[in-house]
Amino acid sequence: MTTKRNQLILHALVARHGTLALDVDIARELGFDGLEASGAKIRAFLDAGFTFQELRRLIDDMFIPGIGFLLDVERHGNARKALLKDAEELIELAVSVGAKGIQVITGPISLAALDPEASKRHPDLY
Repeated sequence: MTTKRNQLILHALVARHGTLALDVDIARELGFDGLEASGAKIRAFLDAGFTFQELRRLIDDMFIPGIGFLLDVERHGNARKALLKDAEELIELAVSVGAKGIQVITGPISLAALDPEASKRHPDLY
């Protein structure tokens, strides 16, 4: 399979309050090469009672290079377990639509990390 250079990919936030089905329709109708889907919209589609088979039918041959997004990847301590759970769930959704990756977003960073001696004074940040 050859990949088209300079693809035009619709980002799901264009229709932020819309549904996954709407995003797919917009991408198809306007001639986009693919869709960067929203993990939250995929989850909402499934939570509405649709099956993975119906999800695959909706997506059909739509190119989905990745889905978004995993937030606050700097989570530490007890929050790390939640981060790993969120990552696992998002990866499962990505696989279900044939995406090759997920979007990862940094979260609030402690100002203590700006201290040149942060690794010594605040080892819990690392």
